[in-house]
Amino acid sequence: MFAFAFPALLVGAAAAGLPWLIHMILRPRPARVRFPAVSLLHSVLVAGRRASKLRNLWLLMIRTLAVALLAFLLAGPTCRTRGGAVDQTGPVAGVIVFDDSLSMTYRLDERTLAQIAEDQLSQLLSEPQALKSASDWGIVFAGDDGPPPPFSPEIGDVARQFYSHAATPHARPLGEAMRRAAAMFSQAPQSRKHLYVFTDLSSHAWRDVPRGILSDVPGVQVTIIAATQEPRPNIAIRRVEGAERIHAASTPVVLRASASAYGAPARCRIIVQQTGAVVARSPMSTVSADASLEIGLSLPPMPHGPHGITLSLEPDDRLSFDRTRFVAVQSGLRPAALMLVSDPSDAAADLTAMIVSNLISPAALDDAMQPVEFNVVTPATLEDALKRETNLLIIPGDVALSGKSERDLLSAVQRGAQVILLPTSKDPAVITPAFRPLFSASAFRVRDGGVTTMTWEPASPLSDSDEGLAEFVRCAVRRRLIVDQPPADVVVHARYADGSPALLSRDRGDGTIWLLTTSPDPQWSDLGTRAAGMLTFFFRLIDRSAGPAGAVADFVVGQQSRRSFAGLRSDGLVRVSRRTDASIPATWVRLAGGVPDRDWPTDSPGLYGIHSTGRAEPAAVYSVNWPAAESDTTPITLDEISAILGTGDVIELLDSQSGRGDRDSAIARLSKLVPPEPAAAVLIVLLFAVELLIGNRVRHTAGADA
Repeated sequence: MFAFAFPALLVGAAAAGLPWLIHMILRPRPARVRFPAVSLLHSVLVAGRRASKLRNLWLLMIRTLAVALLAFLLAGPTCRTRGGAVDQTGPVAGVIVFDDSLSMTYRLDERTLAQIAEDQLSQLLSEPQALKSASDWGIVFAGDDGPPPPFSPEIGDVARQFYSHAATPHARPLGEAMRRAAAMFSQAPQSRKHLYVFTDLSSHAWRDVPRGILSDVPGVQVTIIAATQEPRPNIAIRRVEGAERIHAASTPVVLRASASAYGAPARCRIIVQQTGAVVARSPMSTVSADASLEIGLSLPPMPHGPHGITLSLEPDDRLSFDRTRFVAVQSGLRPAALMLVSDPSDAAADLTAMIVSNLISPAALDDAMQPVEFNVVTPATLEDALKRETNLLIIPGDVALSGKSERDLLSAVQRGAQVILLPTSKDPAVITPAFRPLFSASAFRVRDGGVTTMTWEPASPLSDSDEGLAEFVRCAVRRRLIVDQPPADVVVHARYADGSPALLSRDRGDGTIWLLTTSPDPQWSDLGTRAAGMLTFFFRLIDRSAGPAGAVADFVVGQQSRRSFAGLRSDGLVRVSRRTDASIPATWVRLAGGVPDRDWPTDSPGLYGIHSTGRAEPAAVYSVNWPAAESDTTPITLDEISAILGTGDVIELLDSQSGRGDRDSAIARLSKLVPPEPAAAVLIVLLFAVELLIGNRVRHTAGADA
């Protein structure tokens, strides 16, 4: 495209109309006189006049074009081709930004995008005529940090920096490199500035670039040199999640993985490995283009302790780093649930107690397959039962507790146990006296008749999209307790259609005491027959009590963290080993009060084990993965880049694979060979020569006709 040093002089192009105006004013207007003697010559005169007019028309057009070209030449044209350098007078400060992130390892045929970009930059550096207008140059890489490098007046210094740069795998987008380039421009004395960006045109590379970063840099031109503009299909494991709570050592470990396809649909499957052995495979599945597919994986039960798991994607792809992800899970003892009754016979005689027992510990399952260690206890055996960490304690109806039993139970709640109070079929309006005052100053009343349902309060942590909890509030309720004016610190999680409380809770320490105002007895509600809701509610409270696994964690490459891990001693040295690569030396970290004196190593992806002194098996395990965004090959447009950078100058694009500019016009490509100013001057001289030739021919023809 053309630019002009003096665009105001283009107004002179209007003078191109002067030859037409002069022709119209000075053209002869002879009088018409009929002379019979020359009437026979009429046809000959008409033919001669037509030839004369045709030659005059061409002469007029040549003179018009000459005047227009003269105005064009006086305006000082320069040509800027798409993907090329600026050829303009005056010094220019140039900065090269090179994207050397992981996504540039995408392989096209025999070469990666990084290799293509390196070749293109080498070609640019080897052509000084393309950079002749610059007086200072610098280069920054996406993977570098620190202060901006200094400018150099020698392009050879930039070339040496480029060829000596040792790139290490990283997933840093262009944000930091753009900040360094903007800082360099702010210190440059030149009024004209030129930024070259060598990248793969993936939108993820621009995700952390501050919007408008170049808006305060006057006179800047940006050239995006793309390694390719072709679509780049890619499949990746984008995310892996384990259960939020500690896994039971006797039950399968469930993982949820997300496989994503970019640019084109793909068929793939996930292979799961533990300590080098394959433990699970997902079926081959089809992932739609630019979509994700959730894949559930069930692993065999694992021994008690932290574990590292590796997931790999099949088949092979043109990007290799995103085909593998790591996750750390912790397996522990089965959660413990107790049901407190006055007498063991009550558990077999009361329908509410029977339904609750079968929901938590189904009789049809073998002991080894039970998800919860469930026991029925009485006030006499409560003390011994609470010596083991208890996650859930259910108290149906009225249970008389001694002062010591009450203190033991409240102490378990303080440590994190969840207690559920609910009415029984036997004594519907009676709740254990030790806890009833927590929810109401007066006794509860029973309301019979009519059918209602519950609705979650928006502020309740249970009001999420979980289908089981949605089923909980869909169940019809025919009988319920009425709770009058609960205390201010009681939280109402669900209400009936008339607004009265249905599910209430009150925190005590790390635990919570819950009151359910209806029963799973079919005479009370459908919670026992449509059991998915009640079952989900029970296990949600078990998960809440168990909490997250404390001996495992998941980090992103480069993430800074000094979190504490359960299972490690408070003080002393621990050894951090790379479980997925034994060739990497271990790192020693000192703990003080359970907190490390430095960040845990996260410089590369893999599984890391934290070992206490003298122990072969790790006391804690954490995983490190590349950020999922690096796998996204969705392209970015030039308009989007312009909006991000905040520059109104033309952002140009070069396809370095084809070696030609994006939609370069024929004039722009020709101007690379012939500069516009000399070409315009030569053309004007030629036009004047042609004008003289045609003018002489016109006068000679007119003389002959005369």
